[in-house]
Amino acid sequence: MISKETARKIYNCYQQIETIEKTKSDMLKEIERIREKESKNQDPIPENDFGRYGKGLQMGIPDRDSSFSSMRIYNISPELGISVMDEQMKKLNKDLRELETIARLEMESKK
Repeated sequence: MISKETARKIYNCYQQIETIEKTKSDMLKEIERIREKESKNQDPIPENDFGRYGKGLQMGIPDRDSSFSSMRIYNISPELGISVMDEQMKKLNKDLRELETIARLEMESKK
């Protein structure tokens, strides 16, 4: 049996991956919606009216000293936000491979 801590880490990785995939999918749908609305606008990412992503993205940075405070960075460009999500996805997939190894070791040691 694997430990609760390993199971929690695996769950958190999958939850973040699902969130990233959903966010990127929502962004793509929004871009397609704007392109259809303004058939002349074929920019990769529309500049002016980009729906809920038009004002830029936000990134939260938790404060290690307190679980109640954090810092937010506003108006991150969609291009940069997608780059951050892609890098996070790579890290999460790497973490999952490591956690898979740990889970296998835990299962073998408790036989």
